[in-house]
Amino acid sequence: MVMDKHDLRKIQKEKRSMLNIQLLSDLIVDNFFDLDEFKSAKNIFTYIPFGDEISTERILNLKSKKIYAPKIIGKNIVMAEYSPANLKRDKFGILEPVSDNIKVPHFDDIIIVPALGCDFSYNRLGYGGGFYDRYLKNTNGVKVVLIPQELLLAEVPNDINDVKVDIIVTESLAFRKH
Repeated sequence: MVMDKHDLRKIQKEKRSMLNIQLLSDLIVDNFFDLDEFKSAKNIFTYIPFGDEISTERILNLKSKKIYAPKIIGKNIVMAEYSPANLKRDKFGILEPVSDNIKVPHFDDIIIVPALGCDFSYNRLGYGGGFYDRYLKNTNGVKVVLIPQELLLAEVPNDINDVKVDIIVTESLAFRKH
């Protein structure tokens, strides 16, 4: 029996809180940096880590790529130019760019999507707000989840509004949708 998303989120958050996120983040980001898609991308669209999410700090600090981070506008997100010196907290307490320099990803850009879980059908368990699914529905780009193996699931419940990812990167492997 597949659990509902609400209960699954609680379990995944609890599991994640028990992990050594800093160590796992370093290993996962190392594997992300090894991806051919990363090497060829000019622009990286990534979240700013909050709480015990996989840290994207090393990605945010890259000088070799243009970096964009999410900014909430109403019930949607846009990706704005990232500058560590130019951030503010949104209504959820998450840092976001102040910049109004908004960019839409091209097919060869990378979009790193936060997740509490992922399955091998490339379904992602998000936080329940639908922000990323609404954003990804009308966006090109290679959708990547950075996630500890411990948080991979046999099955993520999904519905018509959920957008699958293209690549799952863990501390030991990267999986690509064919």
